[in-house]
Amino acid sequence: MDLFQEKLNNCNKCPFEDYDINWYDKKTGCGKLGAYVYPGSDHTVMIVGQNPSHRRSKGEHAMKGRQGDIFREVFGENHLVFTNIIQVSTPDNKVDYFSNEQIKHCLNHLLFEIEELKPKVVIVCSAFAKRRLKDLNLTNSLMKWNSKLFFINHPDYYLTYHRGDINEYKKQLIEIKTKCI
Repeated sequence: MDLFQEKLNNCNKCPFEDYDINWYDKKTGCGKLGAYVYPGSDHTVMIVGQNPSHRRSKGEHAMKGRQGDIFREVFGENHLVFTNIIQVSTPDNKVDYFSNEQIKHCLNHLLFEIEELKPKVVIVCSAFAKRRLKDLNLTNSLMKWNSKLFFINHPDYYLTYHRGDINEYKKQLIEIKTKCI
């Protein structure tokens, strides 16, 4: 078990730690989901989502499938880290249940990951995370280690809900890559 996972599994501040997908399982290696770093990655680009999907298989990161494909295509696995502002799944994938105090506590896990990995770029792809980080005046905390911070839509905005052009999304990611890497 890596350092991020150990820290999360020892955390008892979460209102959803009893939700079965968040239980620690020695066989799969995780319950709550900390940063997923591809083997050999230089962790240059950190993708931050809202929270792990409740439909994920235990031990798998939610960005393993098509949602993460676009990031892998643009940035390559050798540069990526996937994580979330809240590292636990909720029964309906909604996180509005979390108080400001709980969100701040969850943010400490994310800040620990950023401090340890020191990514050059942090891309937050969650409208919830963007709104709460700004409401709580915490966006500067994410840039404390000289990371460049970007806010974009989640891939599902395009892939699942078809609310925009996926090619425009790719262009936006390529622009971030060109500026920062």
